[in-house]
Amino acid sequence: MSLPLLILSLALNADDGIPLQQQAQIESDQAKAQAEVAKKYGNRKSSEMSQDERRQMIKDQAAADKAVLEKAGVDPKQWAREQMKRSRSDYATAKEMGKEIAEKEKQAAADAAKKGSGDGKETEVQVQRGISDDNPVMIDEKPVEDGKPGVEQGISDADAAAAQEQDRLENSGAASDGPSSGGSKPSGKGGKGGGKRR
Repeated sequence: MSLPLLILSLALNADDGIPLQQQAQIESDQAKAQAEVAKKYGNRKSSEMSQDERRQMIKDQAAADKAVLEKAGVDPKQWAREQMKRSRSDYATAKEMGKEIAEKEKQAAADAAKKGSGDGKETEVQVQRGISDDNPVMIDEKPVEDGKPGVEQGISDADAAAAQEQDRLENSGAASDGPSSGGSKPSGKGGKGGGKRR
């Protein structure tokens, strides 16, 4: 074999490897994809699923991993080789980089949330209790004063009369609850009781 051919074959077979930063990003993206698949199946354990559901979930997980690798432009075989030959120090470094990536993404999400909530003015919501279908509160009946809608308080005359009638009926029913004076109290002997038979 000639020297130029040997150099060419070594150059083609030389595997520079995937940089640790890219490995950390791929692992982070794969973790997100796996979380989405788990969410799709209700975050259930595999023991809680039927055999068909487990089989389908495994296929979905593999497809999610493959999609992440394709997005990163990495061959699945090359990724597997990189994972196999990774040293402990490289693993620890990639794990630290993954934590940094997660922290940056969390910070970006918090900034986006601040930016979204900063545009709208926060207003205090006032809650009124005691509204029913029989006695609704109509906000549109009174004009708005000082930026606050007018709300009627208290009960109407009809409601007060209904409450007094209810009290009267409850009090009059309590006096007639006892036994009537004209009737006789049933005795324990005789009748259909459960006495002893001789």
